[in-house]
Amino acid sequence: MSEKISRNENIFKELGSLQEKALFFIAENPKNHKQNIQKGINYPPEQYGSISKAVDTLEDSGFIKSEKTISQKNVSINIFECTDSGILYALAKNNQCNILKVLDSNKEQVEFCKSFRALYDEWGLDHLALFLRDIGEFLPMVHSKGIDYALPFLMMKFSQQQQRLDPKTRKKNVKAAMKQFPKTKQMLKEMQANIKDLL
Repeated sequence: MSEKISRNENIFKELGSLQEKALFFIAENPKNHKQNIQKGINYPPEQYGSISKAVDTLEDSGFIKSEKTISQKNVSINIFECTDSGILYALAKNNQCNILKVLDSNKEQVEFCKSFRALYDEWGLDHLALFLRDIGEFLPMVHSKGIDYALPFLMMKFSQQQQRLDPKTRKKNVKAAMKQFPKTKQMLKEMQANIKDLL
């Protein structure tokens, strides 16, 4: 598998509508080649060049990665799947996203999909969808530094969301989040200690 740009060189940018359609399709249907992506988003066959360019741009930007394989016709092709950033972008920006399909389709390749799936089981769809929408705010950070770096900030945003809930539900949700992301608890404690030192 190849990622054309190293994470440090990756510059986050908002995607165009065709790029988003391709990314959203790949997030729900990983390991597809360009022609299947074109069919999957119902894009006109005569405009294959536009799809090809959109997919190449997604790969150059670090949202997807490719792997060479041999087609049924014995031709060398690339198949595509999302990177961490691509999955998060799709979950945060696609209002029509089938969250469970994205998480289940990518849980073997993208580690945090298993954790988010476990949170779905604990929180339910509405609470997870609210959390995922807030990820959009942190996409540039996730894209440049990785999800582990961004998680404490996401959890702080999540804790703000939880203020609207009853104490019992809030405690249950936070406990489930800390179970899935144990490093985050330590990072939040360190941030809290640093803030106390400054104040």
